[in-house]
Amino acid sequence: MFVGRKKELTKLRNRFRSKENELIVVDGRLRVGKTTLIEEAFDREFFFRHLGVSPKRMLETKGRKLNVQLRAFALSFRLYFGQTIKTPTSWLEAFALLIEKIRADGGKTRKVIFFDEIPWMDTPRSLFLESFGWFINNIMESDANVLIVVAGSSTSWMIDNIVADSGGLYDRATLRLHLQPFQLFEAESLLRSCGMGNLPRLRIAAAYMCLGGIPFYLKQFDADMSFAENIDAIFFGKSPKLEGEFASLFSSMFDASSLCESIVRVLSTSEQGMTREELLFAVALKDGDRFSKALRALEFGSFVLRYTPYGQKKNIPYYKLIDPYCLFYLREVEGRVSLNGNVWEDEVSMGEENEWKGRAFENLVFVHLDQVKAALGISGIETMQFSWFIAEEKSKKTQVDLVIERKDGIINLCEMKYRSGIFSVSYDYHCVLEKRKAIFAKETKPDVQVVPTLITTIGLSRGEYADDFRKAVTLDALFAPAGI
Repeated sequence: MFVGRKKELTKLRNRFRSKENELIVVDGRLRVGKTTLIEEAFDREFFFRHLGVSPKRMLETKGRKLNVQLRAFALSFRLYFGQTIKTPTSWLEAFALLIEKIRADGGKTRKVIFFDEIPWMDTPRSLFLESFGWFINNIMESDANVLIVVAGSSTSWMIDNIVADSGGLYDRATLRLHLQPFQLFEAESLLRSCGMGNLPRLRIAAAYMCLGGIPFYLKQFDADMSFAENIDAIFFGKSPKLEGEFASLFSSMFDASSLCESIVRVLSTSEQGMTREELLFAVALKDGDRFSKALRALEFGSFVLRYTPYGQKKNIPYYKLIDPYCLFYLREVEGRVSLNGNVWEDEVSMGEENEWKGRAFENLVFVHLDQVKAALGISGIETMQFSWFIAEEKSKKTQVDLVIERKDGIINLCEMKYRSGIFSVSYDYHCVLEKRKAIFAKETKPDVQVVPTLITTIGLSRGEYADDFRKAVTLDALFAPAGI
């Protein structure tokens, strides 16, 4: 069953009905569901379809990279047209052969052409982009009645070379769809469709905290297993379902793949994130174009969030790892033969497992800020969102998980707490909150009203210190569809 992406499906199908020549760009990180969306939109009815050869597979294949890609094109040509051709000597020759097939019926029928993982086809010195630009210009200026879809997991490549190209592809893209990971309400629908109908929302949130909103990952759940058994089967055992996934995750980023992985590993150890200078030092690299491209690729791929801490005078951006799968894998999976059972226990101790859980829940909230605003009744108010922290001593920091600064002169000072039951404010935590609010007021001097806000899973108990929070948002609110 196909789940979600209703707006994207509508846009693609409307473009099919337009009868105009179209160049549609679909990008998003690996496994986010680009190919599945395109197949669903056009009922898998393609005039021609071609998948580039993965850079990882290229290392295992003998021969020149260009020749390998062109041999693959010739095979796709045979599959779709039943015609065996010699391997083209260039991309220009390959696209010329395709143009002949497109024009054969004089534009009488609507034709959908799909190039999947097009960045992989752009091997060094192949002149792929120049040839593809020539192909697109020939098609777009004709009466071919063609809809061309290009998809790629390297969003930065897709933007630089197609969407924002200043050469042969300038202003040719007629629609761009950037696929984000599923939100909680979509993840819930997907798991329900896989037979996990009895899975409570607390466990769905935990699944999201481990795997993120990546459809391919969520589909690995087996309805005949418990939640813990599923996580074990996905990550551990003799043949884990996602074996080798982390090593392959950055392959679409080409020569920056190893640097991207290094940056993610470093950021997984930092709760607040790091500045550019701190990252450069940590990966032992001098500043330069290669580093900039790697950071940009991670940011566009929704692995890393760039943000400026609230009240910072120098306006220095920080980079923070927000991808749930990477965080869970690096903190709880890598180097282990099984998952520590304490991961799913609801304790307030400061053990490593609970440290991951708190950070993962914080990331969960950050990708559902529209739902948080709706629950607070401020959807129509313009806001800016920040984290805030200040060093008190060398090894101690005061921080606020989320600061929502509103145009109506109010700040929501948000605390995030993942619990399997009702959250209760103890005397000790009450003292921490009072100290935190006092330091925040002193350091930022906000000339606004501050509203202490709790974001938690089940709810807030009406204990002695419940009034420490004027507003409370629960997990159910995060499951609301965006914009509702």
